[in-house]
Amino acid sequence: MGYPSLESHLPSSHAPLLPPGIFLSISDTQASDGNFLLHHFISNYIKADQNVILVGLAGIMVHYTMVGRKLGVNLATARTKGTFHFVDGLTQLTDYAAPNKDYLPKPTTPAPEPAIPTTPSTAPRIPATRTPPAAAPPPPVLSCSPKLVDFYKFLENLIREVATGPSSRGKQLCLILDDLSVLLNCGWPCRDILALVRYLKQLVAKHNGTLITLVHADGVMSEEVSQDGLVKGVFYEADYIIDVRGLDSGGSRDVHGQLSMLHGPGYLMKQRSGQVKENEWPALTLHYKILDNNVEVFAKGYSSGVLAGNKEICTWLLNAGADVDAQTPELGATPLIRAVQQGHLDVAKLLVSYGASVEVRNSDQENIFHILAIAASKDNTVQTPDKTEKWVAMARWLLTKLDKDRRIVMLTTLDAKGRRPVDNRSGSLATLLTPPS
Repeated sequence: MGYPSLESHLPSSHAPLLPPGIFLSISDTQASDGNFLLHHFISNYIKADQNVILVGLAGIMVHYTMVGRKLGVNLATARTKGTFHFVDGLTQLTDYAAPNKDYLPKPTTPAPEPAIPTTPSTAPRIPATRTPPAAAPPPPVLSCSPKLVDFYKFLENLIREVATGPSSRGKQLCLILDDLSVLLNCGWPCRDILALVRYLKQLVAKHNGTLITLVHADGVMSEEVSQDGLVKGVFYEADYIIDVRGLDSGGSRDVHGQLSMLHGPGYLMKQRSGQVKENEWPALTLHYKILDNNVEVFAKGYSSGVLAGNKEICTWLLNAGADVDAQTPELGATPLIRAVQQGHLDVAKLLVSYGASVEVRNSDQENIFHILAIAASKDNTVQTPDKTEKWVAMARWLLTKLDKDRRIVMLTTLDAKGRRPVDNRSGSLATLLTPPS
């Protein structure tokens, strides 16, 4: 599928797809492009043989085709098959969009009264009357943008055709708009763009589909009333929100930015009514790193720097505000647990100096001494005296961080399999892990 490390953080009820009938809003900044998330969902839906309609307001077909190949998806084949439909938004905007001044309602000037003849006449004078023009019905969606109505109707017909086609039976529809900010930059009123989103959301939900949009939410742009209103209005309509941001301290070789998984008003309303599970979409903040044909997503403060024992990277992350006790969703491992597991004593000391807890447990109820004993037993070179001393030195150092009572509790704690830390070791390390009498 798309990015495997991202899957575990998305709703699992319909994995690898999003739940039908929901609206996901993705926000990004100019420095941290969130377009890579769109590629993830496109790839997942196409590989699952579902229907995708992509409205390219900022990107073109060639771009999505090239990225799709890197993710193992052939969009040209899917297009021929009828499961992928690309709407060139730039071309559509050429036909439909224009500055507001051409489409805003203009005041009407009354026609001049007909001149009254001055020649004498015996016929009775009949006052001139004018038949008032019939009032045009208001646009069904938008108030001041009739051309944008045409754009909506085009999408409406396409969605209905795709969703009700004979080959679409049992398939889920996903409609993606890759940059709503383009509509604002083209001169459309914020209220009409939000109306378009609202009606598309209702239309897609009617066909048991999913709507995904991308919008820019730069701090500088938020000073503009229309841009700030667009972002807040889209968030108000959303069920789920993914906010893509750069790090406050700048870029890094191992961390390119952070993803904030947020609950929208729609999710909270569904949660209160019991339509979704309590932890269907966990709200959390993650770090990510973009690779050539993949994106790695991991908990804050939990990167390759910890696994590789790189103190400089770990220091940089901690100073950037990384959560020193962040736990992975699958195993519940913290950066300290992984540092001990990999035998990186220097990194472990660094993490503890930044406040990392030495008493945390993972999902198997293993504490830091369970982890150390298991890692030492798996070390193929543990029989070498200098390698054995590495684990012994780490155990000694960890024990110094606990008082006598807490040390007894940690060394007598049972994991999910009913084992104490000492049950996993023998020799000098086992002596250290034996609870004091």
